[in-house]
Amino acid sequence: MKEKKLMDSGIPLMDRSTWNGNTFNKDPEKNAHDKANLTDPNPRSFPDYDSYKDWDTYSDDSIHNY
Repeated sequence: MKEKKLMDSGIPLMDRSTWNGNTFNKDPEKNAHDKANLTDPNPRSFPDYDSYKDWDTYSDDSIHNY
C-alpha cells in the first residue's frame, strides 16, 4: 500500500497540523493519505459494473433473515 511506504519514509498518515477542528485539510506535502491519492490513485471501476444493482440483488431487506 502506498500510504504504508510513505509512512515508513517518515510522513504521518494525517499530520496534526492539518487538523482544522472539524476534519483534516488535504495537504499532500504533510499527509501520506493525501500524497498517496495523488501519486498512486485507486483503479477505475469495472466496466458495466453497477454497485447499486449488486447491492439490491444480494442484500436482504428483512431484519429477520440474518
